[in-house]
Amino acid sequence: MDVVSTLSSTGRTVNEDFIHLQPNRWAMLLDGSSGLMPNVLVPHLQGRFQSDAQWFVHTFAHAFAQVEQPSTPLSTAVEQALALVEQQYQAIPIADHLRGFSYEPSASLAIFRTTEAFGPELFLLGDCTAIWDGGVYHDPAVSRLDDRAIQLCLHLSDTTGQPPAEVIQSPAMRAKLLEHREKKNHPEQPDGYTVLAPHTGLAQYGAHLSLSGQGVHHVFLMSDGLAAGYQSYHLEPGPQEYLHAAYTQGLSSLLSRVRAVEQADQDLRQFPRLKPSDDASGVLVELAQP
Repeated sequence: MDVVSTLSSTGRTVNEDFIHLQPNRWAMLLDGSSGLMPNVLVPHLQGRFQSDAQWFVHTFAHAFAQVEQPSTPLSTAVEQALALVEQQYQAIPIADHLRGFSYEPSASLAIFRTTEAFGPELFLLGDCTAIWDGGVYHDPAVSRLDDRAIQLCLHLSDTTGQPPAEVIQSPAMRAKLLEHREKKNHPEQPDGYTVLAPHTGLAQYGAHLSLSGQGVHHVFLMSDGLAAGYQSYHLEPGPQEYLHAAYTQGLSSLLSRVRAVEQADQDLRQFPRLKPSDDASGVLVELAQP
């Protein structure tokens, strides 16, 4: 495999996306999310990270690189990495009540790997997107909840006359987001969803896809901030066209088009969303033709 290009762009003040690569074997993209309360880990991290989620994605990526072996199933390697992260998380001296769903960092994950033992394969957990020749994977669980929050935002905007960009900051919206955050890593609940968090037992909920025998030439991993280009902003009619644009125009061109839409719609009216601009990251991988 050859990593054609990578890109990671900060949407607000801190980039909580992270890309990590093992040349000729795997590419990983993480889309981090801090708790809805103020950062609780950062004061203990000696200035190395700007947010709890930034700590989490970097720590998980390096833990994965430490444990992954070509003969190890991807889900096993993810679980082993989570065990290392959990040890580090538990060692940070914060009060137990600061480890709840409102405080702990989490992340969505996409990994592409190719080895002799398993061939080309994908592992995804959360709402990252992977597109390959003839295929696409995106878990809609988080998006469904986001869509409900956006509908509430639009209703409140219509009721109050405030633009969506102001309503997003309201107590009612914050309460809705907290309600949705309670569903994190409770897949047994209605509308429950699973993402990476600093705990073991989560890898079993990931999607593990084999691409062997499919004639795949390109694989495109994206955080939702870049996938919005076709999923929300309709810059291309579908995922295959977005993949084609990635390898013909380049990731920087896609990002420029995404940011241009967001810049022109700062009050969030044309394309209602929960953030004016999100972190946007992508990895484009090319495989040798069979």
